Amino acid sequence: MILRPGMDAFQPATLLLIIGSLLFATAAIVTKKLILTETTFSIMFWMNLMQLPMNFAGSHPLFFLKLDASMMLPVLGVAVAGLAIHYCLTNAFRYGDAMIVIPMDFLRVQLVAVVGWMFYGERLDIFVFAGAALIVTGVLWNVRGEARRSDTAHAPVAPRSTAIQAAKSF
Repeated sequence: MILRPGMDAFQPATLLLIIGSLLFATAAIVTKKLILTETTFSIMFWMNLMQLPMNFAGSHPLFFLKLDASMMLPVLGVAVAGLAIHYCLTNAFRYGDAMIVIPMDFLRVQLVAVVGWMFYGERLDIFVFAGAALIVTGVLWNVRGEARRSDTAHAPVAPRSTAIQAAKSF
């Protein structure tokens, strides 16, 4: 969720961002649970089938009529990119811990800020850089903590007889 500090940015429509964040978290949890029993393509099929009516509910009923031939390539690009992101995120959950995958997914926020600045003239201010620093710090903190836990979990354990002999020697 991305909101600027202060009450100026809060409007009733901001609640939609909060609801969207909760739904994204729910989808991530469900995906993480489903990877234990389902294939990646099965998860993608059912998630997209469920999300299609929700997308139609949030759009103009005749939006397809507003698309002309010049928009087909960008629309196709967005569709392919969306499927690729879903595929990659599902496989990332399959092979990695959610404590690492989700924060890494947040790194795209910085990319979006740079793209907005480069192509759309969006203004980058101190809040954008502070938010980016917060996200990068959180990702690095999680990766470092996970690496330490992994090292501790794989540390060699002394055989039981050696441990008992060491205890008796005291």
